[in-house]
Amino acid sequence: MMIFVLIFMNLLLWNIFTPIFEAADEPGYYQQAYFLAHERQMPNLNNPPQNAGVMTYPPTYYLPLVPIVWLTQSPSINDPIAIQERENFRQGWRYQKFNRFQHSSAEVYWRWDKLGWAIRLMRLVANLWGIGTIILVYLTARQLFSNENKAMLATLFVGFNPMFAHLNSTVIVVNLLIFLASLMWYWLIKWRSFTFKKAVVLGSVIGLATITKATGLLLLPIAGTRMLMTRAEKKDWLGLVLGVGLTAGWWFVRNIFLYGSLLATDKVIATTGTRAFMIQQLGPINYWVGFFTSQWATFWTGYGWSAVYFSKTVLGILLVLVALAIWGIAKSREKKLRFFIGAVIFWWSMLMMAHAKFPTFHAKDLYPMIIPISLLVVAGWDRIWQIGKLPKLGNRWLMGVILILFLINAAYLLLDVSPKLFGRQSF
Repeated sequence: MMIFVLIFMNLLLWNIFTPIFEAADEPGYYQQAYFLAHERQMPNLNNPPQNAGVMTYPPTYYLPLVPIVWLTQSPSINDPIAIQERENFRQGWRYQKFNRFQHSSAEVYWRWDKLGWAIRLMRLVANLWGIGTIILVYLTARQLFSNENKAMLATLFVGFNPMFAHLNSTVIVVNLLIFLASLMWYWLIKWRSFTFKKAVVLGSVIGLATITKATGLLLLPIAGTRMLMTRAEKKDWLGLVLGVGLTAGWWFVRNIFLYGSLLATDKVIATTGTRAFMIQQLGPINYWVGFFTSQWATFWTGYGWSAVYFSKTVLGILLVLVALAIWGIAKSREKKLRFFIGAVIFWWSMLMMAHAKFPTFHAKDLYPMIIPISLLVVAGWDRIWQIGKLPKLGNRWLMGVILILFLINAAYLLLDVSPKLFGRQSF
């Protein structure tokens, strides 16, 4: 279908026209792939390779990236000829310029070196996770609503969100987590009842999500709630636990043996810093106001390190559209939406608790819930449409909207985002 082709083309554009390492933390994610490729072992947080710039995440995300390092023979980011950071880029907590690194004209015009090719190929893997997520959004919406137009609207809401394109066009573990969480959501909606085999498969996906990023374990209570709703049998619960254990059990054992805890979160916090310093700097009120406003802004925008944001006008328009959807949900009072609402509230509450320790305000960690969020938004808009007694949308109208959104995304990337991240006025 045209929508999937255009969304994949959009992901490729973000891949190509985002300069290397100008996605936040991309250097660390690349360096862990490099570390695994050359050391052939996981980093030990008791003796973290801090000087190597390695991001200390579980290994699943990096498995398809290691062969790319071998194939391209790309260098370490610590190699002085690999990449150069701009002088005075950061002062304290503030980033002064849009681009953190210096970029040659060769990179601008696609004459990439080994490192450039390695990053683009790794991003191509991210593009595949992204289009996989888009297909799952469409299939899940089609399963729930039994309506092609509603499924297309859910796909539009996700696929042409610039932040979704950015996250799924850069080297960052969350794009695989989003895909795995979306796969879980598809099965939760499709399966009206559970069997032992289905539960094992579901648990295996949650286990893989956990050894992609520790927050993946939060998918387990959501799946468990759905199994309670369908009155799963004891053997099905055993299958769920078995699936998680088969895929993530070794990681739990390793963490307990090395660090004395299941997820080693204290060790990770020790290597990344805590939030207490910023709470003391900003004060509790400013801190939480900043948290909520940044969560809203970075759900849609905020690429790079400084970062590049939508204007307040655009963010305000998006707020009105989502507020209308929330009002529509309140008006509809459909029981089948309660599970999605509860899951999103649960996930966000857990993130709020985690963000009190980890140094991030970014909404990227909301994206594993992109399927329930998109389903809720579409259900809300549909109810508003019904209340307003507006005419139904035809396929031609939808195709026109898809094409317009693709052109807007491409123009926004090429004329605004990419030149800023390259440190140029224009191409």
